[in-house]
Amino acid sequence: AVLERDENAFLATVDATDPVLLQEEKHWFDDLSIHPVDQFSLTGKLVSLQGDQATMDLEMTYHLTESSSAAERVVWRASFVERGGRWLYADVEQNETRSEHFVFQYAGTERPEFAQDLLTQAERAYASVTSDLGWQPKQPVEIKYYTSQQVFQASIYLSMIPARGWAEPGESIKLTNISAEQTGRVVAHELTHMALFDRGVQHG
Repeated sequence: AVLERDENAFLATVDATDPVLLQEEKHWFDDLSIHPVDQFSLTGKLVSLQGDQATMDLEMTYHLTESSSAAERVVWRASFVERGGRWLYADVEQNETRSEHFVFQYAGTERPEFAQDLLTQAERAYASVTSDLGWQPKQPVEIKYYTSQQVFQASIYLSMIPARGWAEPGESIKLTNISAEQTGRVVAHELTHMALFDRGVQHG
C-alpha cells in the first residue's frame, strides 16, 4: 500500500476506533505525496498474544526518493487489535496514565514518577494557555512520549526532521528527549498550535 500509494488500503490496516491514531496515520500517508519513497518494507515478530490483543516487534526499512543517503531502519514494539477477523495496527505499545485534562501515553520503562511530574507541568501549561487565549479543547488532550527520537520522527512522517515536540489538527501532542521540567514550555507551545488550528488560523 505504501509503495503503491494506496491510501485506502493503508488506512484499512489501522484501528479506526482510535480517531487520533487514524488521523495521525492519515497525515503520515499524506506526506508521501510530497516526500515519496522508492524503498519500503515492514516486517514483524510476534511477542505476545492474549485474546484479541497482540504485541509485535516491528522493523521498518525505507528510502526517501529525494535522499542521497542509505535506507533508514526503525524498530519499535507495537500493539495490534483484532476486529472483525482482521488484525489492525493500534500504535506503539504504551503505558497510560491520566490527569484532569490529559491522557499521557508513554513507551518503554519510564518511571511512574516521571509520568506524574510531566502531567503536573502539562496541567500548569494548560491553565496558562487556556486562560490567556480564552480557549479550551473539546476533549482530553493526548500526549505521547517517545524514548526514541527515531521512532518519534517516524511516527509523524518519514521525512520528519529532529524535534522535541509536535502537534497537528486532530492529533496528539508528541514529545521526545525532554525532561519533565521542560514539558511545560513545550506543551504550552503545542497547545497554542492547537488553539490556532481550532480557530482556523493557518500557520507554520
